[in-house]
Amino acid sequence: MQLIIHVEQGREVTASKEIIESIGKALQLTDDESAHLIQLWNPNETVAISSIQTTLNPQWQNIIEQLSYPSFISNDRAEVLAWNSAANEVIIDFSSMPVSERVMIRLLFVDPGLRRRMINWEEFASYSVAVYRTYYDKYRGDPWFEETVEQLRVESTEFDTMWKLHNIQLKKVNRVSFQIPGAVDVVSYDINSLASIADHPDMHMCIYTPILEGKASFK
Repeated sequence: MQLIIHVEQGREVTASKEIIESIGKALQLTDDESAHLIQLWNPNETVAISSIQTTLNPQWQNIIEQLSYPSFISNDRAEVLAWNSAANEVIIDFSSMPVSERVMIRLLFVDPGLRRRMINWEEFASYSVAVYRTYYDKYRGDPWFEETVEQLRVESTEFDTMWKLHNIQLKKVNRVSFQIPGAVDVVSYDINSLASIADHPDMHMCIYTPILEGKASFK
């Protein structure tokens, strides 16, 4: 366990790849966790990390506006760069907030309205923190990530607790349920994330596909 801690903290270790893999198996790590452990262990692997895109070609805004399901485009920072009207209605009103506040991982923990309408908030928040840690480690040493995480740890004790678990998770199809204000029914969505759009590997299009057919009934 001491070796694992040293690897997570970026300290130099002399264990071979085989030993690290054996530790992963002994700890019954998932495939994502094992891959992450190997990535942290290997000090000789040079990975070219391009700068994170913070602007988007207008054509992608036009494309996403044509989708009927709630959808948005974000980067590895979880900054929301584009969204459609369905996302404004179901998830959160991105159009009404300043650019600096359109960060999904932060909104998830500090926006009370989003939390109220998200029925499975705790499960989804835990998953989101684990995904965000993979990006945090990918851009290790990036001041933007470090400042964002430290600010969230101060603002939210729940984020701080989840962050200390050091869980990691690659993005996958995930499910979220919303109780939209004024609606009678709970609507569940599968979130499909399409990565590497427009030749930018740090961009992701998230499409919320409803599981149940039909629309929620409004009072």
